[in-house]
Amino acid sequence: MRQRIRSHLWVSGLVVALGLALIDGDPAHATTFDLTHTDLNLPGLSILVQVTPETCLGNPCLAVQYVSSNLANTPAGIHEIFFNPARFQLGNPPLVVSSDPPAWLSSTLKCPLPGLCQAGGFGSFDIDFTALAAEAGDLAVTLTLAAAVSNFGPNDAPHQADFAVALDFSGPDCHFVVSDGVADPLSAANGCSLRAAAPTPAPGTLLLIGVSLGGVLGMRWLANKGLLPTSLARS
Repeated sequence: MRQRIRSHLWVSGLVVALGLALIDGDPAHATTFDLTHTDLNLPGLSILVQVTPETCLGNPCLAVQYVSSNLANTPAGIHEIFFNPARFQLGNPPLVVSSDPPAWLSSTLKCPLPGLCQAGGFGSFDIDFTALAAEAGDLAVTLTLAAAVSNFGPNDAPHQADFAVALDFSGPDCHFVVSDGVADPLSAANGCSLRAAAPTPAPGTLLLIGVSLGGVLGMRWLANKGLLPTSLARS
């Protein structure tokens, strides 16, 4: 009996270990980086951009998605994507081998040398993948990278930013960088503004509504019990 229990425990442990190994290697369980910090001086601003390193047909890829913000300005598109790939030399092979939308494949690497791509107030990155005018308006981009790329890390000690994304919004001058790192002194908000908060009912209003509903329900209960004329309960 004890031998059977040990065998079952050994098999269960093996199954759990294999399951964890499969989960660890499954792109569907890849870590998603939440980019919520900006280099914009706009108190109360809330924004979320997500970057998920995945595997696309055997190659590393980056899924970049604008999720939400509380800006009154309408999102106009992702403009630049900053990151630091490990074990990769600029040149051949090309950094990005395919993209979705496809037009991003013709975009340009803005940085002349690794480590010199400035991402607003979040310091320098090795790669600044910049959209051309034709790609304006994309709020979700997937870049399939060369197989030589592996891992992504923070850019430098002061900023500790794994990724940064430059966004454009409607308005005369509403554009800024969002990242998971720490920004330098913030820049002016310029043409960006927050949506007006939805008004909250005053406590007194809520009390009156509660009293009114309670009164109506009470009258109907009395009418059902025959203690009150039905005509009064319907009024």
